[in-house]
Amino acid sequence: MSSMLKKGIVPLLLLASACSNESGTDLRKAPVSGDTYLYISFSEGPNQGRNKYTVNDDPVGSMAMTFTAANNVSFFEARNLISEDGTRLISSLRRFTAGEMQEGENRASSWLPNNSKPMDCGRLEQRDDKNDHDYQTLYGTFLECQPTIVTMVSNWRELDDGVNKERLVRGSFKDTVAIQMAMDNEPFQNFKASMEVEFGVIERAKK
Repeated sequence: MSSMLKKGIVPLLLLASACSNESGTDLRKAPVSGDTYLYISFSEGPNQGRNKYTVNDDPVGSMAMTFTAANNVSFFEARNLISEDGTRLISSLRRFTAGEMQEGENRASSWLPNNSKPMDCGRLEQRDDKNDHDYQTLYGTFLECQPTIVTMVSNWRELDDGVNKERLVRGSFKDTVAIQMAMDNEPFQNFKASMEVEFGVIERAKK
């Protein structure tokens, strides 16, 4: 672990093919129930590298985006994630964005009052509940709160409940994360890592 933490933070490249449209289909007309994905990249730490994550087989596992008009905030949350190779876990990833998601740049927001300094635009948490790794818990705080870059939004579709609507949103955001990691048999590890999240997620809002 110590050698890993001593490495310099390296730039992480957005893989353009993750959001490509190889089939030639008009993405705005694509079904909102399909084509969801989540790639997360870290320059340091136990989840170092770029990995595809899915929702773990757990009742509380989820990946979703919600827009709340009253607060004018879009909230992305993914819980109980596991990497495609089954070796990396993420307990919770949360990110707040101002306003309703639109193509292009969408500035970060906070769940705290607007005058709070610094801005708290999201959190990252990991827990080694099965004791498979040399750490117990990991907490990450976003330092830069960079904008979310949305590359595509589908048309809204009304749901059968008559109250909500949903659509597919694709995009990514990058940030520097301050990480504190409680180890099994060592002192706390404190370090910074560059992070990138690439997502295709179902967004839900009130009609």
